[in-house]
Amino acid sequence: MKTIRKFGLALVVLIALFALAACMPGGGGGGEPGGQVLIGGQDPGAGTTAPPAGGAQAPAGNQQAAAQPAGGGGGTFGLFIPIILMFGVMWLLVIRPQRKQAKATAEMQGSLTVGDNVVTTSGFFGKIVGAGTDSFLVEFGEGRGFKVWVRKSDIAGVKTPMTTTPSASDAEIKDKDKDKDKDRDKDKGK
Repeated sequence: MKTIRKFGLALVVLIALFALAACMPGGGGGGEPGGQVLIGGQDPGAGTTAPPAGGAQAPAGNQQAAAQPAGGGGGTFGLFIPIILMFGVMWLLVIRPQRKQAKATAEMQGSLTVGDNVVTTSGFFGKIVGAGTDSFLVEFGEGRGFKVWVRKSDIAGVKTPMTTTPSASDAEIKDKDKDKDKDRDKDKGK
């Protein structure tokens, strides 16, 4: 699925670049090669026309610049085509999947009930033991003795933690602490 998205993105980007190149002056979008707009029956190699009555000679570049706006209004719309295409790509690849994920998360949060094992957005695993209007009472910890109210929006999913190592019981921990204390006392006595 990701390969299809990448291919689609590359295709749309290429189309947008070709559309942008066609709209640029000198990009081949006009009627003449090189993007030159000719006035009347003027020869492209002629350079300038006869001097005006005032004695000043107008360069050929000004004639071309003055003639370009009269060439048609298609260039203005053509400039928006790449922007429209890029918005379409953004919608397909970013906005639409985010909306789907938000909808799925909202449905999951709406279907939570007491007794579900959940994981919070901060990564803590717990079990729902109570429910309010916009929050849950979640019990955390190995012995499930620590209860905290959590907003519904802070529940990331329904999940049970996977334990990989057996945990030490409280009695084992106390025995280890006593052994350490005895070792310290022996070291002090020497």
